[in-house]
Amino acid sequence: PNDFPRRVTDDHIRFEKVSFSYGGVKPTVKDISFSLRRGQTLGIIGATGSGKSTVGVLLAKMLGYSFVDTDLIIQQVENKKLYEILRDNGTEYFAQVENSVCKNLQANRTVIATGGSAVYGAEAMAHLKSIGKVVYLKVSLAELNKRVKNFETRGIMRKEGQTLEEILIDREHLYEKYADITVNCSRGSLSKNAEKIIKLLNKSDCVAGNSD
Repeated sequence: PNDFPRRVTDDHIRFEKVSFSYGGVKPTVKDISFSLRRGQTLGIIGATGSGKSTVGVLLAKMLGYSFVDTDLIIQQVENKKLYEILRDNGTEYFAQVENSVCKNLQANRTVIATGGSAVYGAEAMAHLKSIGKVVYLKVSLAELNKRVKNFETRGIMRKEGQTLEEILIDREHLYEKYADITVNCSRGSLSKNAEKIIKLLNKSDCVAGNSD
């Protein structure tokens, strides 16, 4: 990232015709130009299986940002896997920990991938929106059913017996409520979805300029 062609002003960093590769030699994203406000963070929200962590890592690479996964922080704080916290302490306790972790994040120039249930924490979401933009990765139920196979051990905060469809119905209005940008990620490769996010960021007030 330090070798990217860029112009720095007091408020923005401008990247000119940058190409990226991810997991290969050939560029997967080519000749994108964009600007970001200095210090801007990106919070990623969405359902389990929407690709928050994988797309988040690629975005961080593209932007020259750090990357944080709040699920990993929760596991470090509690010294347990997510499903173990839910099993041993219950959903109410898990929600409190998740809200506390997210609302106390001190981040700068960072992509933050949150857990699917982070949107239940009003303080957490208010904090994420105060330090940057929130991007919702929207994925259809049919696609989520294909992606989410380890339902019981994935560490999904849910009511007893609640299905993936019921979880999505319960949370979707919160994803939409808190999102500054919504990106349909039901189709397309990892790099294409990351590119879509960059292009939409270019149209928002956290980014100046147009993608090429």
